[in-house]
Amino acid sequence: MVDVVKNGSGVRTDGAGLILNPRYLQPYPFEVYDAAGWYGWMERRWTWVAVPVSILYVLLIFLGQRYMSRREAFSLRLPLLLWNVSLALGSFWMFLRMVAEPVEEIKVRGFYQTICSRENHTVISSFWCLIFTLSKVLEFGDTGFIVLRKQKLIFLHPWHHVTVMLYTFYTFGPTFDPAGRVFGPSNALIHSFMYLYYASKSLRLKVPQWVSKGITSMQILQMIGGLWVNLLSFFGKAVWGDCNHRPWSNIAWALAMYTSYLVLFLKFFVASYGRRGGRGGKVINNDNKLD
Repeated sequence: MVDVVKNGSGVRTDGAGLILNPRYLQPYPFEVYDAAGWYGWMERRWTWVAVPVSILYVLLIFLGQRYMSRREAFSLRLPLLLWNVSLALGSFWMFLRMVAEPVEEIKVRGFYQTICSRENHTVISSFWCLIFTLSKVLEFGDTGFIVLRKQKLIFLHPWHHVTVMLYTFYTFGPTFDPAGRVFGPSNALIHSFMYLYYASKSLRLKVPQWVSKGITSMQILQMIGGLWVNLLSFFGKAVWGDCNHRPWSNIAWALAMYTSYLVLFLKFFVASYGRRGGRGGKVINNDNKLD
């Protein structure tokens, strides 16, 4: 049930204060959801879901690798192709539905207020932020393909999966982080390119090295951008005394997370494309998955 409130300017909002009728983008009926109910559920239950799922994920990696050590690798070419195409299309659609809000807010109020204030949050963006959050559990399936195909699993892969999933669940529920307006669309856009690359590799197409190098470079730029957003928020709270819609816990967690990603992605980039790196273009060794 969605409560609708109208104000004098004709703006319609729901029980969570989300705008239902932004002038720049109209919602589909399924996007008008019970946001207040979901926010409350996430705040109370997110650890009950995210933490056990993360533990189970890591456990299944070890058990799966042990199981596959005595067996031949599966090919899984067709399932992998369908998986990658589905995630590429889904990621791009999420980007299209989420990006309108931060673009509009940046034009009207500037970048700083966009990442520091929850004002003018729309039900469209909120719905797809929820789907984005839940999709981080779905993306654990990437690791299943790696294990079943007996490919090399580097530390960056499970570390990135687990920490992103925990962070998105935490920030969607208890803290409703406005910086997610920027983090979500940028991540979804890069994922659409990344999974399209994986799909082409599933078809055994010869992809030029500059493509994989460009995707990895985009991921590194995403980490640098994430650090910049959080440093800007840090100074906003510590020096300027505002940016109050971003809790210290969010900023600290995100700074640590993005720093670790930047170090690991740079290490991977140097190993893959440096003078002593491999010859072929790749995003991760043996078509491994970054996230």
